[in-house]
Amino acid sequence: MKPSKLQRNLNTKHATLSKKPIEYFERLLQTSNKEKNTLEKYVTLNDKYLLASYEVSYLIAKTKKPFTIGEQLLLPAAIRMSEIVHGKQYAAEISKIPLSNDTVSKRISDISNDQFQQLLMRLKDSSKYFPNDIDTQQWICNPFSIEMEEINFLNFKAEEELAELTSDTTLRLRFSQVPVHEFWIEIKSEYPLLSEMAMNKLLPFCTTYLCESAFSTLTYIKSKYRSTLINVENLLRSAITQIEPRFNYLCTNKQSHPSH
Repeated sequence: MKPSKLQRNLNTKHATLSKKPIEYFERLLQTSNKEKNTLEKYVTLNDKYLLASYEVSYLIAKTKKPFTIGEQLLLPAAIRMSEIVHGKQYAAEISKIPLSNDTVSKRISDISNDQFQQLLMRLKDSSKYFPNDIDTQQWICNPFSIEMEEINFLNFKAEEELAELTSDTTLRLRFSQVPVHEFWIEIKSEYPLLSEMAMNKLLPFCTTYLCESAFSTLTYIKSKYRSTLINVENLLRSAITQIEPRFNYLCTNKQSHPSH
């Protein structure tokens, strides 16, 4: 704005200040800048407290520990270590990280919901994880009912093995006598490439480890010492999933409140 317009605005809108010396306005500017810097510093620190609260809560969930461990053990230990290594000033900052029982529970709930939303987004692109390739897998279900002219999705070595396989009348008879997976296992030594390709499709989940791990985790969480814990879904999801939480996203959607 031009100086003349600034002067006119001062005289008309702020007549009571028009006679003030320039030092008065310089002092106001300095005070305003100082308050702005203080506010920015406070907001930045609050964001760090919030991020630390989420990170520690996630560690509590991954280790399947009671929520009270944050306030009863982790926070006092962190304060004490910081006090010894860096001094009381830094320890005082650590003490502002909110890690109460209710806070940790809410943080884990937020993290679990975020992981669930990420899973839904991945499933929307289900073709990436569950490709619809039934038409190209008919040779596995019945290699003797498919015409070789229809095969254009196998490599040269696999096509050679399939052509030789389909011309074997003894194997045709054997195929009609045993389940599909047993058939492909039996011919592994004779047709290793085809057998491996078929078994990779027939046995995508060759172990129940993940299910057993989930049940073990649930048993550990829902122990006699935590009998009052009713809703374990969020804690269980965060404890066993491999989906990393989006901490920055969570922080931007949550107003931070440091401990007092």
